[in-house]
Amino acid sequence: RADKHDAYAAFRAGGYHVVRDRAALTAAPAGRLLGVFSDGHMPYALDHASDSALVASTPTLAQMTETALARLPSAGGDRGFVLQVEGARIDHAAHANDFSGLVHDQLALDDALAAVLRFTAGRDDTLVIVTTDHANSNPGLNGHGSGYGDTDRLFANTFGARQTNDWIMRGIAEDTATDAIRARVLQGSGIALTPEETTLLGRALRKDYADAYRERRSALVILGQILSNHYAIGWNGIAHTSDLVDVLACGPGSENLGGFLLNTDLHRLMTHALALPANA
Repeated sequence: RADKHDAYAAFRAGGYHVVRDRAALTAAPAGRLLGVFSDGHMPYALDHASDSALVASTPTLAQMTETALARLPSAGGDRGFVLQVEGARIDHAAHANDFSGLVHDQLALDDALAAVLRFTAGRDDTLVIVTTDHANSNPGLNGHGSGYGDTDRLFANTFGARQTNDWIMRGIAEDTATDAIRARVLQGSGIALTPEETTLLGRALRKDYADAYRERRSALVILGQILSNHYAIGWNGIAHTSDLVDVLACGPGSENLGGFLLNTDLHRLMTHALALPANA
């Protein structure tokens, strides 16, 4: 920190056990626990799964969820507890028009939800809500080929991705040779770009943009747009969108959800479940 304040020491002084990697999380004693596993964003799930060092050092969202659930019920006692789990990098992948990155982080969130549902199985005292605060970039499966006959084949190309677009871009720069750009994209995505696509990406790295929609002027996003031709996935932009989002729930109080809701309705439901004032 710029002010040199030792936040970890402050948490330790407050009775927290501080852990910084997966092994320490696994070995952590019972009681208050603070886990910080990155100096910035957590790695994308796809990049995590493809890097043995990250697998060894960084817990998954499901592993962190399981650890929290093992502590919170006893810590909450009769007062209960609140646990918030966020699949935060789904949003980042959508901003980057990175379909493979988005789907793998969505699956990681699904694994975390499975841990929650294992915890709540057989219980009648825990409300679970699954939702998001907004949609983003509106990815959609597009028809390709004569009679849209190429759509399934192209979509299957998404299964060949081994790294995110962010990982690909971190390995190339404005002065990277064309062949090296093509090799890096192939290594990460499994897609062999055409010479024209490789040239387009190289120009974008040099901030020589030709696209008409200036909001997309980023080499990272242009890579996502190029791969759309190979994945049959299209995007309507690079930012948050206004479409409706899903709200799923189970447990006591979930019967009060249904139909179209405002996000403020969720606030009232949660404060009621926690026996808090409505303006809390």
